[in-house]
Amino acid sequence: ANTTTQVSFLLDGSWITISEYYEHISNPNNTSVTIYSPAGTTTLRYCLASEEVTSWVALFYTVNVSDSPGELPSSSEMLNAGWGRLGLNSTTQGELVTSIYDSSDLLWYEVDGWPESEFLIRVSIDNIGTEPIRVTLQEINWSSRAIIESVNITIDGSKSEELTMKVGPGIHTVKIEHLNLIEQGGIWQWGGEPDLPNTTYRIYTTVVQTEVGEKPWFEADPRVAEASQKLLLFFGICLALPFVWVVLKQRAAKKAAQGLIGKKERLAHLLELLAKGEIYEARADLSTNLRIISTLTWEEGVEVWGRPDLHHRTESVDLAAWRLDTRLGKKGGMPILVGVHVIEDTWEVVGLRCEAPEGMAWKIVRAEPRLLFRQDELFLDQLHQGTRTFVEIEIIGDGSGIEFSLSGTVKGEPSAMKTPTAMMIDVEEE
Repeated sequence: ANTTTQVSFLLDGSWITISEYYEHISNPNNTSVTIYSPAGTTTLRYCLASEEVTSWVALFYTVNVSDSPGELPSSSEMLNAGWGRLGLNSTTQGELVTSIYDSSDLLWYEVDGWPESEFLIRVSIDNIGTEPIRVTLQEINWSSRAIIESVNITIDGSKSEELTMKVGPGIHTVKIEHLNLIEQGGIWQWGGEPDLPNTTYRIYTTVVQTEVGEKPWFEADPRVAEASQKLLLFFGICLALPFVWVVLKQRAAKKAAQGLIGKKERLAHLLELLAKGEIYEARADLSTNLRIISTLTWEEGVEVWGRPDLHHRTESVDLAAWRLDTRLGKKGGMPILVGVHVIEDTWEVVGLRCEAPEGMAWKIVRAEPRLLFRQDELFLDQLHQGTRTFVEIEIIGDGSGIEFSLSGTVKGEPSAMKTPTAMMIDVEEE
């Protein structure tokens, strides 16, 4: 018995017939029919009719099919709205469905590069169907939607070909066309049974950069500039903090030094601490005074320490020395406080030597602040004009007194000074 099947779809409240086709029930083969309906379809209707009583079994299923449009959009930003993207260095497959008059597909790809750079695009096309297709590579100027350059090739059914073209950076397209559908057209109802078969294609695309081009200059984003300013401010604060700390430290030392001006005879104060058994406090007080008194003038510093046990002045150097209590020593020797004031010129490679009147050598075992020393000589390096240096040294030896000599170079010439008398060492204090 003959069976008539009519298929319709419901679109915007109206039923639209797609097609009618006939089947002979005695045909032992199963029949498969593919039909298409446009986007927006809400319902499909199948109507089967026969002049005789008959039975049938049918399986219906629907699939959402996306199709890439065949023409350029109004702008490149719209490509993601439905146009298929061609994978670079990979395979892309598609189909031209004649039932819905799908005569062409437009695929797009993007290559990134600097201005004046060039790329070689190569596509290998397999025409899997039986109908001939035409493949066109197009370089697009999107500001005017103009085709800058294009190359094409026609490929018969079940054949393979290659196509190459040089393009600049940006978004460009590949167009695949069903030749017979374009040239002959069709008279079937949209979505129904066509007179021309579909055709399937497969494209493998490779890209090679042939010219690098020139790197352009881009104006900085305002947000980047703002972030950079904040970052520079942060780093500036981090770099300034150590200087602020040094300035505050110097101000504190200066203030402490000014406070010592009215507290003369600091060595007598140290003796009072030692008399109370506060040896650690006396040593700490001495170390603190060594750091801060050097910020005072030479005369103020000498007054703070008290009357020197040895004092000698020349035209360019003033030297003073004080005996300290042996309890302030840390190495079992005799602690001595020495002050040097450079009045004129700059002394370089300066050494302070401790000598005994009898010619017997003294040996330095400790210096504070920590300076280099060897045997009986302390190295002061370079002393500029106006420099005031106070240093505590601890010496051991058997001499009855100590003389000091200062040697170095002034304006490239050797120079030296020596105290004419010795500072006697009290045997009972040793």
